[in-house]
Amino acid sequence: MVQTGSPGDESDMCDCVVCVCVCVSLSLIDIASAEQSAVSHAALMRIINFDGASDQNIDPAERYLLATALSTHPSDNTIKHLLVRLVPRGFL
Repeated sequence: MVQTGSPGDESDMCDCVVCVCVCVSLSLIDIASAEQSAVSHAALMRIINFDGASDQNIDPAERYLLATALSTHPSDNTIKHLLVRLVPRGFL
């Protein structure tokens, strides 16, 4: 719960909003991964960055890979696409 504070607490509020956005986006990644469709996979590939730059947040990529690994029936296309995308970058 966010408590009200003095007008000088804007940075605290921004931190809270960023935290909520990250948590919601990770939950949406879980939901889209659980759908296990080609459309959801394609949409996630458009928004998740696997470049691995040191200044980037890698939580979305990790969350997607975890959710995909735990899925019951990943499609052949999903597996092939991940291999084509990740092996050249040295992730696998």
